[in-house]
Amino acid sequence: MKYLGPIGVRYLGVAVQFGLVVILANRLTPAASGTYFALLGLVQTTSLLAGVGAPDGIVRLYPTRVAQGDADGANRALTAVAVISVGSAALVGLVVGWVSGVALHDSLLGALVGVWWFCYGACFALAQVILATGRTTLGATVFYSGINLGIAVVAVPTLLLVPSLDLRGALAAVVGGAVLALCVVIAMVVGHGREVARRFRLADVRGAMHWGLPLVSGRVVQALMVWSPVWVATMVLGAAEGASIGLATRLTAAVGAVIASVRYSMRPRLATLASVDGWTEIERVGRSVATGATGLALLAVVTSAIGGEWAVGLLYGAQYEAVAPLLVLLLVGTVGESVGGPVDEILKMSGNGSYVLASQVVALVVGASLQVLAAYVLGLPGIAAAFALAFGAMYAAQMVFAWRRRGIVIAPSLASLRVRRLTRAVS
Repeated sequence: MKYLGPIGVRYLGVAVQFGLVVILANRLTPAASGTYFALLGLVQTTSLLAGVGAPDGIVRLYPTRVAQGDADGANRALTAVAVISVGSAALVGLVVGWVSGVALHDSLLGALVGVWWFCYGACFALAQVILATGRTTLGATVFYSGINLGIAVVAVPTLLLVPSLDLRGALAAVVGGAVLALCVVIAMVVGHGREVARRFRLADVRGAMHWGLPLVSGRVVQALMVWSPVWVATMVLGAAEGASIGLATRLTAAVGAVIASVRYSMRPRLATLASVDGWTEIERVGRSVATGATGLALLAVVTSAIGGEWAVGLLYGAQYEAVAPLLVLLLVGTVGESVGGPVDEILKMSGNGSYVLASQVVALVVGASLQVLAAYVLGLPGIAAAFALAFGAMYAAQMVFAWRRRGIVIAPSLASLRVRRLTRAVS
């Protein structure tokens, strides 16, 4: 059950975020909540650029060099990526903080956003470093749940105990949790020590950047797409409406967590299989993952359609009644994502990352344009529907490309419903 660990830690992070969202929705005004979601999307999206692709590239470069017998070179590259990525994240965090302070007309809020960005960027880079060494569950824990665990320890109790709360106070509590998480992650990486090289050169990181830049570009574009409904709603309809669709996207993330965590953890294995032309095995695993993820997504759509309005009213209050139908529409997009299983990672790890990136850019541009038009005509439901359409179409295009280029069909399969096959897919 190789991927059950990453799925579990991903859902641990989802649970913390879910609790945080419930607290903020009930304690902040809709406008303040909308601003928080817009800033969260900005930080989570752009912080992936920490290290300029080197953290993604080291996941492929490190095991390749070790397999070639160059363990020393692999360790030098790994250390270089870790140091340079964290250092660059600190510098960019300063810039982000200054720009945010000017844009928000609030220097304190800007400083908090800058520290927030640094913590996310550094944790992301170090998670990739850990994943490259084969510690899949630990890497997934740091990537998906590291900062969330810090939030659980620091932010959640603070937000519950403070009598009065505004956006500044809420963000300060969240950033405090992120700082604690980063300190723990750095201690873990340095304390492990086995792969840490005493010396390295800047040249050691170039290979990782070469492999990783297309990957991180796709990751950022994908994140931009996921957060685009929040930004479009905030800019076109207002911050309060942005809060409604922001809550819906956070609930949708609970379903997408399965396919996202499996995709993340499969990358080293997919790279190895692709290098030896193991397409039959890649197709088998991809179909099994697609089958399980699609079943879960369909179940979520039906459940939300039946009991979503009651659950949303119970958790968030009457002011967020519009969230329930938005959730159903967004989950339709998750079904489209799940049908393709890990097709995007299969293409990226087999040298077709440029196509994946192109399809993501097209889906982002077309999808965002449709969302803006739909916002003026249909409001929030139009934004959600436009997002789901573009998101599903992107994965459909990737599935067709995988079939035409590699001769493999990555889609749900009835044969994959057998317990034995599902078990093998995650082992």
